[in-house]
Amino acid sequence: MGVIHDLTGKQFGRLAVLGRGSDYIQKNGRHRVMWSCRCDCGNIVDILGENLRKGASQSCGCYRHDKLSEIKSTHHETNTKLYGVWCSIKARCYNRNSKPYKSYGGRGIIMCDEWRDSYEKFREWAVSSGYSSKLSIDRIDNNGPYSPDNCRWVDMRTQANNRRSNVYLTLCGETHNITEWAKIIDINPKVLFSRYYSGKSVEDILKK
Repeated sequence: MGVIHDLTGKQFGRLAVLGRGSDYIQKNGRHRVMWSCRCDCGNIVDILGENLRKGASQSCGCYRHDKLSEIKSTHHETNTKLYGVWCSIKARCYNRNSKPYKSYGGRGIIMCDEWRDSYEKFREWAVSSGYSSKLSIDRIDNNGPYSPDNCRWVDMRTQANNRRSNVYLTLCGETHNITEWAKIIDINPKVLFSRYYSGKSVEDILKK
């Protein structure tokens, strides 16, 4: 882990840093530093330090009732699929009662403030980026936020290949994810995942 700069006492938008939160530890052992913050609205949330420093997160993600009412009354698209996508992203990032929260907000994934605060901004990006009801939103960097520079619209096959569960292995200068390696060496991918999580070397994992 690199040098950790203390953010305690600093203000990022509406977030005041109270101190270190509980770090999120990825399966590869990498620590992602979280900071406990108090939002101006009173909520206490853990936010990734890198998101605070980059300005990607400046509030807890909560909204007052009048703000939601304003959004719903201006775009008249609450029954559209795209609006449903927007709501689903917010829920998985900020609603602790949402089933996917643990895999998203629980590990520091956020929605950029521009999108979180305005469905219209999200819709504008979606349309200009090739949105179709047959496509799904996909984060290019699975550890990064939902933001214009980290999202794209893809078909289900592309999205499945970019899931966070994908593990990339390099052998003799050749890199593939486990599913791709399984096809190359003609072996059940479950066998390779089992070897990987048991701590075997790359050579032993990819042994026929």
